Amino acid sequence: MSKREERLFRSQTTRNANHIFSRDEAVQYILEPDGELSDLEIEDEEDLDHEEDDNDPDWNPPVDPSLEYNVDEDDLPLSSLTHVHIVNRSASPPPYPLVASVISDPSTSGTATPFQSSSSREFRWRKQNFESPDVTWKSSLPPPPPEIPTPIEYFKQMFDDDMVERILFQSNLYEMQKEGVQLKVTNKEMGQDRLKTLRRFFHANDNHPAVPKGQDSYDSLFKLRPVIDGLQANLTKIPAEERQSIDEQMVPFKGKLRFKQYLKDKPHSWGIKIFSRAGASGIIYDFEVYTGKASVPVTELGQGAEVVLRLAEEIPRNKNFKLFFDNYYTSIPLIRELLLHGIHSAGTVRTNRLKGCNIEADDLLKKKGRGSFDYRVETNSGIVVTKWFDNKSVCIASSFVGAEPSDNCKRWDRTSKKYVDVLRPLCIAEYNKFMGGVDLSDMLIELYRIDIPSWKTPQRPNCSTPKRPKLAKPKPYNSVCYDGIQHWPEAVADKKRCRLCSAYARIQCFKCHVSLCLVKNRNCFKIFHTQ
Repeated sequence: MSKREERLFRSQTTRNANHIFSRDEAVQYILEPDGELSDLEIEDEEDLDHEEDDNDPDWNPPVDPSLEYNVDEDDLPLSSLTHVHIVNRSASPPPYPLVASVISDPSTSGTATPFQSSSSREFRWRKQNFESPDVTWKSSLPPPPPEIPTPIEYFKQMFDDDMVERILFQSNLYEMQKEGVQLKVTNKEMGQDRLKTLRRFFHANDNHPAVPKGQDSYDSLFKLRPVIDGLQANLTKIPAEERQSIDEQMVPFKGKLRFKQYLKDKPHSWGIKIFSRAGASGIIYDFEVYTGKASVPVTELGQGAEVVLRLAEEIPRNKNFKLFFDNYYTSIPLIRELLLHGIHSAGTVRTNRLKGCNIEADDLLKKKGRGSFDYRVETNSGIVVTKWFDNKSVCIASSFVGAEPSDNCKRWDRTSKKYVDVLRPLCIAEYNKFMGGVDLSDMLIELYRIDIPSWKTPQRPNCSTPKRPKLAKPKPYNSVCYDGIQHWPEAVADKKRCRLCSAYARIQCFKCHVSLCLVKNRNCFKIFHTQ
């Protein structure tokens, strides 16, 4: 701007300051083209000459949809309120614009909608105090049942009658296609003698509509797809906890399989990798079987982020659920994308994924000593990154928890050979406490894992290991013992002790495999199967 233009601008500004504006002029001078307030302010609104405008019923202020008008609501007609965004002057500006834009829509609040990638924004990192948003959980869990369900009742919740009937139909169909003889398997059949036949012809989907390998719509899990879809649908019906985590699970398997994986840090290194979402209690809410790179499309957010977004689709929106994941998945765009849908998250993050974040280097933290930490806040979204130095440094990015308030934790000191107090940020404590849901589920599954050996496994009759004493068979669950289905008495060659009276008996239950008396003076068989 030249000096002449600058003098003209100043003289024009002075005349504007001494001029009494009409309403149209006030709106034009108060607003800048980008919708923000200008430096011109009107201190005495009662002196404005707008009586002529108030008397005109057809008067409407000029409205530009691209502008954000900062006018009084009482000065506008009702017809224009739908087009003008009212700004409260007395309210303080939000600390993070992106967090303020996450507004719960009554029509979509609590519903699971597909994620849509937001437009990219420049990340601006500052070392300032992290102001945590309102993270109060807006959902709830149902009260616990009056009685703990039995294992078979839990099983029926996951494998409902529709899934069982489909497996029965497909198994019978496959045996008919393969051998030309009907298998005639029913849902009330648990015969031990037919185990080989049932395993041989076990089927869950018809092979004829399968797409050949090499085509676009080929599905590696086609034969198990009905079972997987049914399990996923039943798992999503379980009421979800507030804090959940996403991690990998391994199904042990060393056979021939195209998508078999190797993860050295897992208890079972070889097997089928599954991405799972679990609560802090170890309950699985959703999962996805990894069948290769083609099963996880790579987008601008990355492969790990896409897995998180797909597994989080069933989480209710704007209910302040908390999601944890490790550095394989974590990135700043992912945390921002979840925040836009009302889901808070936290996870360890690799330093090469921190775009423009000038957080302190490891050497500086190491000089400060064990327990030192540094943090940076992204000013647009409110995402905070905390780096903590223990034996080595670790970075955690979060949208709801920062470094303060910190506490002390016990850590082993190799120099003094004892436990010492080390300062720990709050985000580290939250992550360590609620990240292990999938690992807890792995531990619980391992307690009940059934190893079915191959029929070709060689037997070693001359083993020198002493035989273990035979333990008494446990009593069947009440839901099986009292169902009144196929509890037939059958004679056995060797007499055994009765389960009720301990007398010798040559009768056992066909279904329960329990020896019971069935003589003239004692009918333990009837007593055992009645409540």
